[in-house]
Amino acid sequence: MKSILTVICIAFLQIISAQQRLDIQEYPTDSKKYERNTKDYAQVTSLIENGEYQSAFEELKRLEEKAIKDVAPADYYYILNQTKKFIFGIDNNAKDNNFYTWSNQFDEELQEMVWEDVQKVETLPFPLNAILHSNIADRIELLNLNQLITYDDESLIWKINNESKKLKNGDFLELVNYHTLKSIENPSRLMGISSDNFNDSTTNEFSEALQQYRTLFELLADNLFNDDDAQNNNTYLNSFGKTDDLLKINDFYSKENFNYQLYYHIEKLHFQNKRWDAYAFWVAKRLNEAFNSNTGFADCLVRNSPFFDNS
Repeated sequence: MKSILTVICIAFLQIISAQQRLDIQEYPTDSKKYERNTKDYAQVTSLIENGEYQSAFEELKRLEEKAIKDVAPADYYYILNQTKKFIFGIDNNAKDNNFYTWSNQFDEELQEMVWEDVQKVETLPFPLNAILHSNIADRIELLNLNQLITYDDESLIWKINNESKKLKNGDFLELVNYHTLKSIENPSRLMGISSDNFNDSTTNEFSEALQQYRTLFELLADNLFNDDDAQNNNTYLNSFGKTDDLLKINDFYSKENFNYQLYYHIEKLHFQNKRWDAYAFWVAKRLNEAFNSNTGFADCLVRNSPFFDNS
């Protein structure tokens, strides 16, 4: 009887592990580029700068519906991010405190607005659905940060995996992780979409780094990096090795090492496409995260210096 239970448990653990596995069979050699209608956004910026916040918000909602109708991913990505900053009172184009007073009117509605987007996300075509999943994850974190999400008996009913459930005991991370992982569930297709025109490089303070986020996959996967749960102190050497060495990490396909799966596939994508600047950027980013997440690294480095010399 015990052996049967052991087999069942092992099978169950393998299923859980598979849910964290990125199964990428090929890396696209070409990336489709989408144009963005910057003229319409200039109008929104002008309205915000003139203090016409309600008109700007209504224009953003109109542009959102237009992006959905036209299946315009670059427009949709940009609009959702602008709307998110706008309704949460973090828009950098606002010039006075009246903006923050205006945005406060949404406080009681924000959770319901996010919940409504959750209901429609699966009705959207690819890649708009992936973009909305990512944006929903961001807004859920902002809801929690601003103490605007309800729990236990007051919780709304949210879809998580194949269940509909209420959030309990202040645990919102399961909902965030669900939508974040849903956003990258078609990795090869997302890698086939260029990230050009998805960001406003004139206003984004991280634009230089974001230039190395060459595909939509990287933009959406960014939420999964630097996750404290994805730090495994038993991966010293291989996490600092060459790209293919990552496959030698113990429990490479476990939840704790999901970051390294992401790094592996992004590095392979750029290496195979000879995007050397992007490849170097992602290797350096991975090494930096490995250094920060592995305790006792200095001692390990001294003990294993011959390994690095040979590599």
